[in-house]
Amino acid sequence: MAWIPLIGRSLPVADDFAIMRLVAHGGLPGYLHALGLWRPLGHCLPIWLFLQNPSYHPVLVLLTHLLATILLFHVCQSLFGGIRLPLLAALVFAMFPFGYEAQTWIITYNYVVAVLFFLANLLLLARHEELNWPVPVLFVISSALAVLTALSNECLFFASILSGLFALIEAPTGTVRVRTLVGGKGFLTLAPLTGCLVWLAMYYAFLGRDIPKHITHIHAQSILSVYYRQYSLLDVFMPWLNSVTRHFLFFGWSTIMAAAVTTFLILFLSALGRLSMRTEDTLRFREASSYKLLAILALLVGASLIYAVGGGFSLDSRKKYPLIPLLLLLGCWIWRSMFRKRQVPAPTFLACAAIMCITAAMTTWLVVGIWKYETARYNALAEFIAKNDVHGDIRVGWNPDLKRAWPQMVRSLGYGFDEEWVLNLAVEYRGGDAISIATSDKATVIEYDPEAARWVLVKR
Repeated sequence: MAWIPLIGRSLPVADDFAIMRLVAHGGLPGYLHALGLWRPLGHCLPIWLFLQNPSYHPVLVLLTHLLATILLFHVCQSLFGGIRLPLLAALVFAMFPFGYEAQTWIITYNYVVAVLFFLANLLLLARHEELNWPVPVLFVISSALAVLTALSNECLFFASILSGLFALIEAPTGTVRVRTLVGGKGFLTLAPLTGCLVWLAMYYAFLGRDIPKHITHIHAQSILSVYYRQYSLLDVFMPWLNSVTRHFLFFGWSTIMAAAVTTFLILFLSALGRLSMRTEDTLRFREASSYKLLAILALLVGASLIYAVGGGFSLDSRKKYPLIPLLLLLGCWIWRSMFRKRQVPAPTFLACAAIMCITAAMTTWLVVGIWKYETARYNALAEFIAKNDVHGDIRVGWNPDLKRAWPQMVRSLGYGFDEEWVLNLAVEYRGGDAISIATSDKATVIEYDPEAARWVLVKR
């Protein structure tokens, strides 16, 4: 419901154009030759689908995000029991746009699919006793899921290694079966590590010629700064504070989309009401387990450790996407430990969940509307520059100026649509000459006419 406005034609931005050219000319072999095993699954699949039809990418994102949400619900249910708490955690992850860039920007789909495989592996490890499958089968599947996670995005590399700890924890009680570590299913603890080592060996065995060099220096502060900097999660709410950005709440909506959202909303609230009325049996899960807490903290440290060895953490919203499920697991543990003998009444839960979901959905509609409007203007500007053979120094007048109306937008994206390198990637892809953003009076002035919905040259 929250992400339905994303459906439609995706538009490429910045680094999308480099990968588009690579995949269009060489396919998967060309990508592997240039970039090796650096995110091939997370990059090639969405770009290839986009080149087939620009409308395929949003569908892929929504399906992957939906599956990841379902997996998170079952992981929370395995570890903490009940329906309401896991449902609330899943809804926060599903509906709030905290990591919106991962779902809107084409090549950052790699974060979404990496989380999908990671949560699938975590669920397998948490429920391996219930599955009652042969240990070799579980080991191979867990290792394969760890490989797929790393092939999508390396952001959860260390977290995947440490996820093996959940194979030692008995889900309901939180006790640890140390005696099984050296025999039986205790070997599952090493399955994610095995998968990560397999990927690492393949990564260095097939290094591409153009592989990005991200590891510049050790940045130990990132182990903690990743989390105390999560105050930037509030950035997605800032568009509500400006009348210019609030205008994009229903941007691009059609009558059919409005009817679909309304129908989904009614069905969703009805299903939420039925689920909230179900009787919960969480007695086995209410005893706070320090072992569960230690395992969750290990995942959080692992998720931030990748930035410590990779040169530091930036506040791009796409990098928040893999952290949110882990933070929600910690939140679930805190809730269970604080309210061991108390359950939230069903009517109270339903009211709170409904208000939260509506707030989350509307905030997502607003953020997606702004993204779609800005990417449309950005691509139209690149097309205008290339078509009119504009070159040299230019000044761009963005009217309305959403960067000024929502100052935190650049921080949440990691770049601005008006930055020179971002614009030149789109211009050069269309066969135009690289331009320079300048402020001098001699620069060519291009402004956006919101009434005509097009870019125009301003005569001096």
